[in-house]
Amino acid sequence: MRKQMSGLFPYEPRGNQKVIMEHINAALEKRGHIIAESGTGSGKTICSLAPSLDYAIANKKKVLYLTRTNSQQKQVIIELRKINQKNRVFGIGMQGRQNMCPLLGERPDLKAGTAEELSKVCGDLKKASVDGGKGCHFFSELLDFDIQDLKNRAMEEIPSVEEFMEMCKPHGICPYEANKLLMKDAMVVTAPYIYFFSPMIRRAILDWMKVHISDLIVIIDEAHNLADYARELHSRDLTARGLNLSSQEAVEIGNPRLRDNMSISEACGMFSEILDSTAREYVIEEDGLVPPSEIEEQLMSRLQSTSRDVQIMLMNMVTHGDIIRETRRRQGKLPRSHIFKTASFIQEWMMLEESEFAKLVNGGDNPSLQAYCLNPALATGVLKECHTSIHLSGTIAPIEEYRDSIGLPDDTDCLILTSPFRTDNGA
Repeated sequence: MRKQMSGLFPYEPRGNQKVIMEHINAALEKRGHIIAESGTGSGKTICSLAPSLDYAIANKKKVLYLTRTNSQQKQVIIELRKINQKNRVFGIGMQGRQNMCPLLGERPDLKAGTAEELSKVCGDLKKASVDGGKGCHFFSELLDFDIQDLKNRAMEEIPSVEEFMEMCKPHGICPYEANKLLMKDAMVVTAPYIYFFSPMIRRAILDWMKVHISDLIVIIDEAHNLADYARELHSRDLTARGLNLSSQEAVEIGNPRLRDNMSISEACGMFSEILDSTAREYVIEEDGLVPPSEIEEQLMSRLQSTSRDVQIMLMNMVTHGDIIRETRRRQGKLPRSHIFKTASFIQEWMMLEESEFAKLVNGGDNPSLQAYCLNPALATGVLKECHTSIHLSGTIAPIEEYRDSIGLPDDTDCLILTSPFRTDNGA
């Protein structure tokens, strides 16, 4: 291996740290991928950051360090500060609007919003601010704010997300939007998994970082969590409570008719009956596997219609739900519709690939249909488009199974090392 040590490594290397960095350097040089299992205390965070940043600086790449939780970002920031003392390297953390948006403290009605819903509300408020209307006062303040001093301070101190939010507070500006403005100057960004594995958010963060995915080095912390996370990201469910909320929403808008003999609330009642009968038929203990065409056949039987008629009914239902979402959006509310979610779920359910998803029914007090993703590579396969991905874990055995499950190439370096250090020496 050509390069043995990183010039940015801020400590005296111990144990297997040189070995880890040698393998990471080799992966970076060949534009490959590496999975490294090394025990707690072996310094995986700094051993991945230092060579990745070294390579990124020399080759005009950028680093995205992904963590399972927001709290795990702190170790990344600590190590970046150590590197910054050795060589000036700017890095920042990123979290979602739920954590960083100060407007949510004034608008509790928005706190339950999904990332997509909050993005739409935020976009509308920002546009209103730009147009001189009643938008978000935190964003309005940012429009007139000279961010250079804040940027200089951030580059000097390498703040955590929480610390950056405190920096913004005296100026009354939005830390989420200010953070986005600084990303283009950062060599490394640390963020939760969703910022890369959700297609919508991935497109956004690549734009904020001003980097093409082929020039991105992705480091994945606690990688043993990734496959399950990716399955959850692509899984969907429809609950009895959700159907009840859809029925209530239909009544609130006048209960439009989908067919001559069926209103939306009646359709929701029919869906509830199908859910109950499916649960009674197939649930064993807690859940059960639903035959591929079971729901569609029940719908056609109850409606005495063809599959095409069912699809038309669902499309009409989606349209009513979309109108509700847009109406709520124009009112400055979360653009949410239970009717839209219900109809979209059933549409998706009927088109699922059996090789990619399991159709399940869950029992209990709130029975549900669940489209459970079997193939995490639906979300993680995008890693092959990166320059390099580095997967870190204290325990990830069997390592080849992990490699295959998330869709990495067969020539991925699978490195297993033991830690000679005490468990209080770092991540």
